[in-house]
Amino acid sequence: DFTRLTAENPADPEKKFSIRFIPPPIGLNPNPPRVVLDAPEAAPALPPVAVPFLTPFNRKAPARKTHRLIQHGDGSRTLETTGYGGAEGTAKALRFTHCTRQVADIEDLHTVLRFHSDQNCLAVRGQVRPDAARVIFRRLAEEGADILDSGSRLVVIDLDHEVAPVALDTDDDLAVGEYLRSRLPAELRDVSCVVQFSNSYGLWRLDAGRKKELKAHLWLLNDEPLTGPELRRWITAQNRIGDCAQVDPQLSNANQAIYCASPVFEGCADPVRQRLFLL
Repeated sequence: DFTRLTAENPADPEKKFSIRFIPPPIGLNPNPPRVVLDAPEAAPALPPVAVPFLTPFNRKAPARKTHRLIQHGDGSRTLETTGYGGAEGTAKALRFTHCTRQVADIEDLHTVLRFHSDQNCLAVRGQVRPDAARVIFRRLAEEGADILDSGSRLVVIDLDHEVAPVALDTDDDLAVGEYLRSRLPAELRDVSCVVQFSNSYGLWRLDAGRKKELKAHLWLLNDEPLTGPELRRWITAQNRIGDCAQVDPQLSNANQAIYCASPVFEGCADPVRQRLFLL
C-alpha cells in the first residue's frame, strides 16, 4: 500500500506533480519514506507514415542532377548541369518501380531520407495502390490510377527563391537551415524538421555566375493526415497572409515528384558539406 498526494513544484508553483510515499516493510526499523515521482502520462503514439519512393524503370532516366566542372586550357572553367530526365529531359521517367517505407517519427524520417538520398529515386505524398503492379505510372486522377490520395501526415515545404540576408553565414549549413525554418509559416517555426538542400544549392561556390539563392525542401510530420487539396488550401492561405516565404503548393499533390536524391558531381567535389540534416 502507499499514500498518494499532490504537491507543488517549487520551481513553478502553478505546476503540480504526484508523489507516492512507500512505507518500509513491517517489522523493520522505519526509515524515511522513499519518494517516487510518477512519470507523466505519455501522449498516444501516432500511426506511422507511409512514404513511397519511386525509382525510374528506365535506368537512363535520372531522378537527380549531374554537375560537371570542365577545366579549359586557358585556366577558365565551366560548370555544366544536366537536369532531371537527362539532357534536355529526353529520358524523362514515365514508369517506376516502387517501395514504401514506414516512418515512425521525424528521426526515422531523417534516417530513411539519408538512405534514399544515395539512390536514383524520388518520393511522393500519396500512397501506391495496394494491388499495384511492380512497375507503375505516376498517375492520380485517371481510372485505375496507381497513386491514391487518402491523406498523409507528411508535409514537404519547397523553398526555392530565398535570398540570403547579408548577416547570414552561408558556409554554415545549420545556420542556413535555421534561417529557412524561420521563414516558414508561424506554426512550423519551432518544430523539428529535416532540411534537404536542393540539387542546385551551393553552386555559386563553383561558378560565380550562379545566383546565391537558398533552395531546400523542409520535411515535416503533421499530427493529422491531410489530403492534397487540404494541404494546398492551407499553403494558399499562408501565401495570401504574406508573413512567411512564398511556398510552392505543387508538392501538396499526392503524385507530385519530390526529388530527394543528392546530385552527382563530376570533375569536382560537392561544395556543400551536408545536404541533409535534422533540426
